[in-house]
Amino acid sequence: ELLPRPHLHLLAQDALRSVPEGHHGNCQRMKHVVVTSVEGVRNARLWKKYMINRQQILESLRERRQCPWVDDIAPGTLKLQDLFRPYLHLEKGANEALLLHGTKEDTVRQIIREGFDD
Repeated sequence: ELLPRPHLHLLAQDALRSVPEGHHGNCQRMKHVVVTSVEGVRNARLWKKYMINRQQILESLRERRQCPWVDDIAPGTLKLQDLFRPYLHLEKGANEALLLHGTKEDTVRQIIREGFDD
């Protein structure tokens, strides 16, 4: 199920346009991107699977303080997370990071049904 999120389209556009210095090629094109809509995907089966996996990762990382943490290796993700903080909760202990992407319209239905890994 797709859920319109009209309150997020300008926020997403600003986030996508804030390409860090040093990124070249296709990344530079993002500085001029126009976001026309943002839609959330609701799939209860995938959400439950995600929450179980996140909990398992959280538990396994409690003992592994030496693993590379996203905040250390990609500090730019913190700025992106701060932009969306009122709208989502990331589990720092599970090393979660917010990443944005676009996709072709004809693949959206498949992603809704199956997720990214199936």
